[in-house]
Amino acid sequence: YKDTIIILDRTPPTIANITAPLTLNSPNGTEITINASGFADNLSGVDRCTWQYKLGNGSWTGNTTGTIIEDVSEYKFSIGNNGTYTVRITLYDKAGNSAYKETTVQIDYTPPTLGNLGLTATTSSITATVTGASDNVKVGGYEFYIDGVFAVKQESNVYTFPNLDCAAPYVITYKVFDVFGNYTDMSPDKTKYTLAEVPINLEATE
Repeated sequence: YKDTIIILDRTPPTIANITAPLTLNSPNGTEITINASGFADNLSGVDRCTWQYKLGNGSWTGNTTGTIIEDVSEYKFSIGNNGTYTVRITLYDKAGNSAYKETTVQIDYTPPTLGNLGLTATTSSITATVTGASDNVKVGGYEFYIDGVFAVKQESNVYTFPNLDCAAPYVITYKVFDVFGNYTDMSPDKTKYTLAEVPINLEATE
């Protein structure tokens, strides 16, 4: 007689890693590359994988069969609108069991908007304050310029230009950037004079 051994495999395979850029400010139509690796199966062995993506709560797109080379599968797709994309890889073993893993990529290529620039002065400095700047996601910070020369890049909307000549005009401009690295154009020029030194009068005494 001859024995037949039947091995049942009901355990799904595993996916260790899926990596993607977390945020992008690439223009519409730019291609995104996602990588998955660390595939394993305890019995029948890894067979194939498929890829899908969706924007927000929309429908899944793709279901594209991926290629596994040296335990790595790479997937590329072109972005469309701003928003959060969910990318899913589904891994199948040779017994038909499956498992999936997801990652998200947030896309924003919309620049922020300029606010209002207020300027105050002393005899040796000018303080610039920007109010009302906005962004569809979040403002990241500001770049300040004096007479067309870059001065500082920072998160704060207030900056003081130090060590200036008294009673002199200075042209102040700025840019706003968001958390994705999108920038506004340069703001319109705004001129501010530093204050003049006030002479001290000393009265002669007899």
